Amino acid sequence: MRCYRSSAESGSQDNYKQTRVRHSLVHLKLRTEFLEKFGVKVVRNSVYHPQSNPVERMHRTLKRILEVLCLEALPDWEKILPQALFALRTVIHDSTGFSPAELVHGKNPRTPVMLLYEKLTEEDPSENSVVEYVFELINRMKKYQELAVKNMEDAKQQQKLWHDRKTVKL
Repeated sequence: MRCYRSSAESGSQDNYKQTRVRHSLVHLKLRTEFLEKFGVKVVRNSVYHPQSNPVERMHRTLKRILEVLCLEALPDWEKILPQALFALRTVIHDSTGFSPAELVHGKNPRTPVMLLYEKLTEEDPSENSVVEYVFELINRMKKYQELAVKNMEDAKQQQKLWHDRKTVKL
């Protein structure tokens, strides 16, 4: 058992640590410059507190969806991932009253069944110009955004009421 290091070993490890620290500082500086340039606000929160971290909450929901969809196709779970993400993106959220796809794209994506239904029930196909479509989309997305903000405020108040019910006043 050796109780000491040779000078060559300790020198190489110290050099490695210094190089690593130098690279970390360079990456930190680049990251900071990038975030400032694009106006990204960094919010730090606990990984284990899903109420303050919507990404962790979304991962938990995605995991539950995959558990249900992968009961038979467990080894090929990555093939089912697009369907799980589609389901997650098209379901209406309680807080906003809209699906994420609807808020991003202005409407929910159409499934093959929806396309078939539209084709069967279509009486007079009227072609809209691209300009008309763009203006309709912009107006629809503004309306959705305003409604989503209002719904988020309502959900915030409801969550506050639920939280305050459990708190003890001193």
